[in-house]
Amino acid sequence: MTTEPTIIVHLVEPLGPKLLNEIRREDLQSLLDQKAAVLSFSVVDHLRWHLLAIFDLAISEGAADRNPAVSLFTPKCKAGRERRDLTLEDINLMFEVLDLRERLVVKFAIFKGMPPGEILALRWRNLGEESFTVVERVYRGDLDTPKTKKSVARGRCLSPPSKI
Repeated sequence: MTTEPTIIVHLVEPLGPKLLNEIRREDLQSLLDQKAAVLSFSVVDHLRWHLLAIFDLAISEGAADRNPAVSLFTPKCKAGRERRDLTLEDINLMFEVLDLRERLVVKFAIFKGMPPGEILALRWRNLGEESFTVVERVYRGDLDTPKTKKSVARGRCLSPPSKI
């Protein structure tokens, strides 16, 4: 559900209607090089991983006789955006202007590092007096299981630092 659109847009469409055995390593590396000019390292590296997995599956199913993705490398990619960190003053200002519900969402995001989809999927039954449990997430408007096993976790209630 989360990777199919990426695979279609970034791999299937650019490679066109070729048979798997017609695709060469050079074709795939060239595709990754093109993607690296406009996408982040993380996205391009995921594309490389998807290619490797697709060809491994194709070999196991008898649809291909070799894996041209084995020796692919992730090229140097487009520079990422400059990262700005929140200061304690920024956080305090947010808490001054936000309503209670929004402050709680911000606390989960900042102090627990929770992704928005997991925060939005929290239900009263997931919240205890001193802990919470992540059992689902919202993805594209649908409830789904958390993305990783690490996400399915029990968290302690938020104990904010100093003034917050």
